[in-house]
Amino acid sequence: MFSLDRIRLTPSRFAAGLHLLFHLLAAYAVVVTRLPPVGKGVLLMGICVLALYSWRKDVSLSASHAITSLRWLPDQGLMVLGCNSGRSCQAEAIRASLVTPFLVLFAVSVPGQLLPLTVFIFKDSCSQDTFRRLRVLARFAKLVAERN
Repeated sequence: MFSLDRIRLTPSRFAAGLHLLFHLLAAYAVVVTRLPPVGKGVLLMGICVLALYSWRKDVSLSASHAITSLRWLPDQGLMVLGCNSGRSCQAEAIRASLVTPFLVLFAVSVPGQLLPLTVFIFKDSCSQDTFRRLRVLARFAKLVAERN
């Protein structure tokens, strides 16, 4: 089985479009409700804050804790995620994965975090060959060895 030694992730246009669409739909849903204007204002501000926070982390990859690289050696049961800040963490296990022609998604258990870390890799985030290899690995390889 082959491995992916170092995938360098770049900002995705597809992710930007989905991000914008979902937040605009959420804002529209708030506007058409029968809430008082103060309630609508609070919810719209919350949506804007969430949109800006998640844009830096998930779309532009400019936040210090944004995942910008991935190293996967399935023969050794090793997956290392690299952050924008230069820090890296080794995944303990992959709780769930989703593989589609345009997206590979992992929910990864990381030491020191209660909730799993979700990693989105869109088709235009890396080279076409690298994305194809990642899809094959995610679908058929033993993901990460469980440590007991």
